[in-house]
Amino acid sequence: MLNNLQEIKSYTPPKLTRGKNNWYISFYAYNPETEKLQRKVIRLNHVKTNRLQYANELLKRLSNNLATGWNPWTEKESNKTYVRLSKAIDHFILIAEKKLNDNVIRQETLKDYISYLRNFQNWIEGKNWGDIYIYKIDKKLITLFLEHIYIERNRTVQTRNNYLKYLSVFCGFLVENDYLKSKPTDGIRTLKKGVKQREVISEDNLKKIFDYLKDKNKFYLLACYILYYCFIRPRELSLLKISDINFKTGIIVVQNIVAKNKKTQAVSIPVPLQNLMIELQLFSYKTDYFIFSQNFEPGKNKRSEKFFRDEWIKVRRKLKLPVSYKFYSLKDTGITNLLSITGNPLLVRDQARHSNIAITDIYTPHEMLKANKEILELDY
Repeated sequence: MLNNLQEIKSYTPPKLTRGKNNWYISFYAYNPETEKLQRKVIRLNHVKTNRLQYANELLKRLSNNLATGWNPWTEKESNKTYVRLSKAIDHFILIAEKKLNDNVIRQETLKDYISYLRNFQNWIEGKNWGDIYIYKIDKKLITLFLEHIYIERNRTVQTRNNYLKYLSVFCGFLVENDYLKSKPTDGIRTLKKGVKQREVISEDNLKKIFDYLKDKNKFYLLACYILYYCFIRPRELSLLKISDINFKTGIIVVQNIVAKNKKTQAVSIPVPLQNLMIELQLFSYKTDYFIFSQNFEPGKNKRSEKFFRDEWIKVRRKLKLPVSYKFYSLKDTGITNLLSITGNPLLVRDQARHSNIAITDIYTPHEMLKANKEILELDY
């Protein structure tokens, strides 16, 4: 009698049979339960297009699997392994759309899923590999793609890590829905990000920016003011509506469906921002309008957070400011300046909607860090 390893490896090469109305691949493999070679048949009639190509690729894969010890009776393989990538992505997006309708995920998350996965698919097709089968998605393929993003396209560590994150979610879906047995992204690490290349804007440059926008684009200046004075994040900015501004009490309400922390909170509107809102007559617009729409003016249609960053790059280049001045630098600068003026971290924490004082402390200027006089006078 053959030993166990030989028994499991016993098989006949798979072959394709093409009948008039019946295409199938068949082979024999040793079944440990019956202790006999048992015939395995995989029917192909469900494949309507490129059936011969499909069959040849399946023959090759089955032959490789059988040669490396795979046994159809001890380790069953899902037919979904031979689904095309485009079909699996469509399935994933269909479920994601349902999650959006059920408020499980946000609209922005769905857009990211579609964008990242379609870019992955386009890269594969750009390699002239066509619409590949799911079984071809492995660790090596994903690693090559991430290298393409990080090195060939010269994207940031954050962008590369974002691709890994969304591909990992997709691969988890493939396993959960029986397309694959294990996640190809397992074992691929996120890259550690270095120090953020973003700095606080100097007083002179801040004045230069604001003066320039007062002359060129006061509605974009409004966006900059809200980020600088109220610390409202770019994505949150894109979702704010006129109704979120209470002109009588001087607050902007960041609704829970808008806020990053999912909490409804209010921030105070300082005098310079109040004056600009009055000058732009925001109170005259319909309350259901987004504050920032076409040309950054209030309107029916929402613009993405990228809209603010793209305009910032134009302004920065026009004024020949350092690349380290990001749009988000306005928030860093505003927090730092407010801390310097008030010396009150709790006040700043609430305005910035930080979850705890430790986050606010990160922005504390070095000149505010002073020695404790009582300790200095101790002699022990």
